[in-house]
Amino acid sequence: MKLNKENISQQINEGGSHKLSPSDFYIENGKLVFTKEFHLKRGDCCGSGCKNCPYFPRHKKGNTTIFIENG
Repeated sequence: MKLNKENISQQINEGGSHKLSPSDFYIENGKLVFTKEFHLKRGDCCGSGCKNCPYFPRHKKGNTTIFIENG
């Protein structure tokens, strides 16, 4: 089976606590990259060093302070 965003979402949703839609991530160099919007839906930082972490300070597990860009 060829992996695509829809069947990846389905596989993750089968056992996960957060429902994942195809708009919550993209694939970059063979890796899942979660979007800023997904992180905001999640509600706090996971502390895993995510590329699109919207929290400040970045990559601090449990952080809920949202970083707002000026400009």
